Amino acid sequence: MKHLLISVSMLAAATSVVAADGGYTITGNIPGLKAGSKVELRNHDDRRGPAPSATVTDGHFVLEGTVDMPSECEVIISEPGSDLGGYAFPIMVENVPYTVTAAHIDSVPPSFFFGSGGLYQERNVRIEGGEAQRQYADYRAAILPFEIAAKNAHYALYIDPAEKKRTAEETKPYEQAYKKAEADLANARRAFMNAYPTYHISARLWGDVIDEPFTFTDAELDALWGRIKGNDSSVRVARLEKTLAKARTCVKGKKYSDFTALDPEGGENAMSAYAGKGKWVLLDFWASWCGPCRMSIPAVREIYKSHPDRLEVISVSCDAEDASWRKAMAEEKMEWRQFRMPEETFKSVSKAYSFNSIPFMLLIDPEGNISFAGHDPAAIASRLN
Repeated sequence: MKHLLISVSMLAAATSVVAADGGYTITGNIPGLKAGSKVELRNHDDRRGPAPSATVTDGHFVLEGTVDMPSECEVIISEPGSDLGGYAFPIMVENVPYTVTAAHIDSVPPSFFFGSGGLYQERNVRIEGGEAQRQYADYRAAILPFEIAAKNAHYALYIDPAEKKRTAEETKPYEQAYKKAEADLANARRAFMNAYPTYHISARLWGDVIDEPFTFTDAELDALWGRIKGNDSSVRVARLEKTLAKARTCVKGKKYSDFTALDPEGGENAMSAYAGKGKWVLLDFWASWCGPCRMSIPAVREIYKSHPDRLEVISVSCDAEDASWRKAMAEEKMEWRQFRMPEETFKSVSKAYSFNSIPFMLLIDPEGNISFAGHDPAAIASRLN
């Protein structure tokens, strides 16, 4: 025990030296950690290059490196010879020394889990060091109850063994509960970001939100920038400025960008024949090979049937093969307008509308202005209702 205390003291002294030189050190001391376990730090803000790593000795480890700005990261612990997936916990890293402790490795969250058990265990890990981590701890404490509720609702809907025995009607309350839990989590996250806009974690999350196209008007972006530019990381502020400049090219209320696509008979059709003609237009970009796209089709069908007189629904496929497109249309019984775009056209359209994944949906108002963009048909339905 005396030898261990001396080792930890020496590590702490080394930590101070490294941190003084401009980097971070994360010194962990967790009883029960197996010798030879690998510890990695995965940076969710910067995925360039290999993740910093260390090997566990006598129940402790030291991770060293530098970050360009306070960054949301995850410590991943993999035990040798184990097929259970290891352990993981979040941390907000800046270039200062940290200490990580827990009562025992068994109290640390597993890296993979069903339900919410792992989230409860997050509270068992004690992390000390840095103002960014203190702010992050406040954030995690604020949203953790909502994350737990969302995880539990997800488990009840998709994973609970009883789920397989439910009828479609019996499943509806679970779907509604999951949607509400997800909405509550999003609202809690946004409330924290609004309350503490210059916190490092808030600035990171605002960057993600701003990056979603057609979410804000110019005036809303101006107001938001006035609140978040006070973050004390010049690197973060510079990154936010670039994101903001991109967002200004696709603001909410911007006029739609015209393009042409092929109908099932091979004819070319311009979107200008439908958009801005006095009806709402829903553009649904999809593909036959895209699982989430196929899963969203019933919801798109419901929107189509709910607004027969005021809405034009147009699904635009990016399938490279005409046969795959036609087969999927037949299987899904898609009775609304169907178009397909060649690959080069799709590239230019996705750039114009600033999206890089599907399904992607655009709601265009009767005057031809973009009212909403996103991946969730439920949000489209809410706007129309």
